[in-house]
Amino acid sequence: MTNAYHKLPLRSHGYGKLSKIEEVFLILEQIGLVVFGCVLFQQDRYGAGKHLWDISEQDYIEFIKWIKAGAIVYVLVILVTKISILLLYFRIFQPSRTMRIVIHINLWTNVVVYAIGFGSGVSWFVGPHDTGKANGRAVGMVSAIFNSVSDIAILVLPISMVWKLYMPRKRKLAISAVFATGILYAHYVPRQ
Repeated sequence: MTNAYHKLPLRSHGYGKLSKIEEVFLILEQIGLVVFGCVLFQQDRYGAGKHLWDISEQDYIEFIKWIKAGAIVYVLVILVTKISILLLYFRIFQPSRTMRIVIHINLWTNVVVYAIGFGSGVSWFVGPHDTGKANGRAVGMVSAIFNSVSDIAILVLPISMVWKLYMPRKRKLAISAVFATGILYAHYVPRQ
């Protein structure tokens, strides 16, 4: 397994500790995606997509457990993905001091908000479902707003750095268009 890892095109020689940290987060992200896929399969096994009256009470209880597990894994995968993208910006663009500060603020804001959300979410998910402590709709709305703003900020960051690169104007426009497409996706695609 270790030899297979070294043959993957993830290694970025010559960039020191940052590239190794970035690789760790990329590997964690991939592991998280596999775990999330397994959780989704378990949700299907216990009744995802079926009418409530078509599944047994025991399957419903198991389904709710897997829904809670899926939410926890999903939050962790999203956080690790955002961290790996922000670390990637350090390596690709070698940003100015101001952009490094902006990237750090974005990175640590995501870490703190997700840690608070994860901590409160785990305590809610582990307890009985109907505790009355959290308004699920309000929590979902705050989460959606934060994630949209965070996603757009992560996608806007490299556009200014692209325009400082030494390359033809058409190429800068093309690369900026790719990031702008990501912004449209992050903003206009509805989330559940």
